[in-house]
Amino acid sequence: GGSEVELAFETATSDRLGAFLAAAGTQVLHFSCHGNPEFLCIEDGEGGAQFLLVDDLRELMSAGSGELLFVFVSACFSRPAGEAFIKAGVPHVVCCQHDEPLMDSAAREFSRNFYLSLACGRTLREAFHLAKLAVKTCPRIPDAENEMRKFLLLPEDSDHDKPIFFTRPRSVSITANIGPGSGKTHMLPPPPEPFVARELEMYKVMQELKRARLVRVAGLSGSGKTSVAASVAQYISIRKQTFPFDEVIWLPLWFATRDDRLSSCFNELIALLQDEGPAARLQLDKLYRQKCSSVIETLHHTKALVIIETKGFIEVQAIGKLSLFLQDLFKGTKYVRVILVCRPELEVMLSNKVIQSEVLVEPLNFETTAMLFGRICPHVSNRCCQEICTARQLANFLVPKGKEEARLCDPDGVNLTNRCIEIFQLIGKGIPSEIHKCAGSMTTGEFKRLIEIGSRVDYNPDCATRVELELQIGRLNEELQVAVREMKFNRATEIQGILDELEPLREALPKIDDLQRMAHDLRQDMDRAVSDKNYREAEDLSQQLELLNNKIEKENKAIEEYEEDEVQEPKEPEPIN
Repeated sequence: GGSEVELAFETATSDRLGAFLAAAGTQVLHFSCHGNPEFLCIEDGEGGAQFLLVDDLRELMSAGSGELLFVFVSACFSRPAGEAFIKAGVPHVVCCQHDEPLMDSAAREFSRNFYLSLACGRTLREAFHLAKLAVKTCPRIPDAENEMRKFLLLPEDSDHDKPIFFTRPRSVSITANIGPGSGKTHMLPPPPEPFVARELEMYKVMQELKRARLVRVAGLSGSGKTSVAASVAQYISIRKQTFPFDEVIWLPLWFATRDDRLSSCFNELIALLQDEGPAARLQLDKLYRQKCSSVIETLHHTKALVIIETKGFIEVQAIGKLSLFLQDLFKGTKYVRVILVCRPELEVMLSNKVIQSEVLVEPLNFETTAMLFGRICPHVSNRCCQEICTARQLANFLVPKGKEEARLCDPDGVNLTNRCIEIFQLIGKGIPSEIHKCAGSMTTGEFKRLIEIGSRVDYNPDCATRVELELQIGRLNEELQVAVREMKFNRATEIQGILDELEPLREALPKIDDLQRMAHDLRQDMDRAVSDKNYREAEDLSQQLELLNNKIEKENKAIEEYEEDEVQEPKEPEPIN
């Protein structure tokens, strides 16, 4: 016979952790989350974050961890949390260094080999050693040896030569209780892989579902609105103990995996709504009334989340019929919530009693665009450029400091230089569908051109304010020092040429103190002209003062925008010998 490991998955919330500790008989806990030296970042049960302080974790574990034999804290900076588990009485803990982040690829490789070794009857110490070697020799992990050193087995002076699961198994079967929502349900579309930087939009949708019966997830074609909705659906469907939904249904049905009346009714309803018939006749249609009544009867007291993708609702009549169906659905049910995935201009007409809300899915910012491009583009993982072999390295190379949040078409946002605009356009303009297309189709030559553009010095020759100019000169001087230290004298010469080009702009863009003194003098001159009844001169001085006040306002606004940066006269750079 074989040996069996009972496996359960739970959402990392404080109440689920408390329930886990209260349950008897559990010996192993694998805790996977984001980490910080002072806390673990878990979920608050509503799509947001909760920071579980290390001291609170120790108290919680001390109250209920009596039967735990082993804990794996799979999180960056998790040594303090690991030590908290040890102080709470857990005899064996695997965690990570407290002073460095851990790569996801290293965590996956370590976990896979660690638990495989334990399942094959290895002792804890043997499994730990084998998992570290697996990380060290993995060709997909950059700087693998350094990543390998980040894993710790605590206490360091303890006896870990003990098996965790069983001693000499001949075969292993794992029964998985996936926790809440593991029963048979409607199939949901998976989010794209990779899916990045849409956590805020997801959180907004989940918060709006608390108060609104209809939440529009709107965005232009290719913006990723369907991916956001799919991620929300998947997120909620596996957390039914923390979200008040018994059913999560995607329409049109992604795959009709359930042979039941509800699925059949939805299939026929969607076909009726999307056909060419006029909206005015829909409620007179016998088949519509029959199928709609069946849906309402089934969902009347059900807490259901229905996501409707509107790509098939192109004609005006189809949108009108969709409005009628939603009105009937909301009128006939009490708890149903609807997410409508649509373009911004699509409008459904509902009564004022139905609370509606909208979450706009905008293009990605510069840094996220570069990160997503880097995770997809094969030239990054294939190390076409030796210095850039991860998405993070590519983003750091392409995106200048202070431009991370910039968007290509944001008139009120951060000004982008010609270099940044050219890069942004080459990697997909912030539109996820375009990013996938550009990353997948980019040739080796095009990628080398991207790297060549990225290696150019980033600067703006048309600074609008003295604040922007000084920050830019300061940044360029720092880059100059780095180039000199690294003996990259061609680059240092290029930077020095740009600094020489920017220096005359200081005369054209006075400091705000000088502008205010000039404004004060102009006011005195204008008052004097008025006293002398020289009104023509006073009018000229008034116009000059207005222009000067506009400049002062722009400088003040720039100071507010850049207040986190140090605005000062740059130091003289070291001479280039």
